[in-house]
Amino acid sequence: GESSQLVRIPNEGIFEIGNSTLQMIIEARAEELASELCSCLDSVEAELPSRGPVYLVGGGVAPMRGGAEFLSAKTGREIRVNVPRTSRMGSAVSAPALSLAQFMLYGGAQTGVRQASGGRIFGNIKEFFTAGNK
Repeated sequence: GESSQLVRIPNEGIFEIGNSTLQMIIEARAEELASELCSCLDSVEAELPSRGPVYLVGGGVAPMRGGAEFLSAKTGREIRVNVPRTSRMGSAVSAPALSLAQFMLYGGAQTGVRQASGGRIFGNIKEFFTAGNK
């Protein structure tokens, strides 16, 4: 038979779900996320200086194997991942803040963006907003 996983549904309980069903659920949510990301990018496109990379920070799709590639294919944009290794990554509140802090402090060594000269925070912030202009 098919392999299955135990899944906790808030306020409903714990259920055993087949892997193919679980995959279908995850793919549907990833499609929703990609659609929402496309809408957000479209709404700010005119305000951006160029079509630079989009950075995923925090948890969710960012650390999933193939997550950046999937979103890149759906959005037609380069997707880079910036996820620091920390015990707080499971927190929806902490993960994005820690990822952005790492990026601003150390540059994009893990994301492919070179560190600003001198490693200064303002240089990293400038690099973040001008990376697509090069």
